[in-house]
Amino acid sequence: VVTAAVIGARAGAYDQETGLFRYWAMTGVPRISLFSVRAPAAATIVFVTAIPAAILAIVLALVLPTHGGPDLSWGEVGQNIWWLLLAAVFWTALSVAIGALLGGSGGAIAIALVVALLGDQLVSLLGLIDDSLGAIALSNALSVLRGTESAEGSVLVAVVVALAWALIPLAAAALRVERTEY
Repeated sequence: VVTAAVIGARAGAYDQETGLFRYWAMTGVPRISLFSVRAPAAATIVFVTAIPAAILAIVLALVLPTHGGPDLSWGEVGQNIWWLLLAAVFWTALSVAIGALLGGSGGAIAIALVVALLGDQLVSLLGLIDDSLGAIALSNALSVLRGTESAEGSVLVAVVVALAWALIPLAAAALRVERTEY
């Protein structure tokens, strides 16, 4: 999550912050096209960056003794890689949007970290008011999509919530990029 926040916010804000975006826009490529490659590229970087740590954790979990605990199955390995991919895509997309909306990477990184580490937990607390409100937290939606037993809500609601967390901020950022003069 931290890597996604840093790389995503930096990717969203870098060209605007350095003034390069105006030169890219002068090439004739639509601004929305220039912006729309940022989130997938940043998510790919986050995922590839996390792969060595994931491989190390999987190897250690398979090799080290468990002292009577359950052994790690290949299904659980696949589930954890799926979780890593989901987290990379959604948290990075949100961070790219924050970076593009703010136009500066320093504040964007700070806000993306606060949203990822604190904001989502605060949204989860809405579940104390009503169980259905807890389903709007991104971490809960990703847990449902991962197949975690303790997660609450249906897969359909989780897909809608996860897409909303990613696409609404990205749409706002795309509007900002489209309308801003460089």
